[in-house]
Amino acid sequence: MFWGLTLEPFKRYTKTVDNPFHISAAVLDTSTCDDEIVRVIVEVDDNETETIIANLSRKHGVLQSQLDLQFESGSHVAFYTQGGNSSVHLSGYIVFDIDEDMEEDDEEENESSDEETPALTVAGSAKRKIDDAGASTSKKAKVIAGASPKNSMRKLSQKIGDKLARIED
Repeated sequence: MFWGLTLEPFKRYTKTVDNPFHISAAVLDTSTCDDEIVRVIVEVDDNETETIIANLSRKHGVLQSQLDLQFESGSHVAFYTQGGNSSVHLSGYIVFDIDEDMEEDDEEENESSDEETPALTVAGSAKRKIDDAGASTSKKAKVIAGASPKNSMRKLSQKIGDKLARIED
């Protein structure tokens, strides 16, 4: 999921991180910039140590900087700029812990493996049953049976899709 923050001049943005996130870029807003160098600064966990993560300048032709910064849950972060009278856009994405979710699903699957598996159906204008051998009453339906890397990848893709759907709701 996308994450973004616009840093306006002379403002400090602080937050305790709820969901881990990653910053990928800092971009100078050329519609508001002057010719001064703008320093983008971050402080983590109230250590009052300023860390410059980007120096941006229209005059010097440095309009954006690629970043690779990740902030974990519980961290206290502050972002601000120094120098210049320009806004800076930070962009990135929220990080989801897929490994934990996969472990939870594996535990749930192991607990319910003793239960009888219901017959699968394929969505469409009318539901079609698939027999135990994996054969469908329709030529269009296709089921991949057995434990394989494809099933693991399909399960991971489904998990990511479910996470995104919950966030969008």
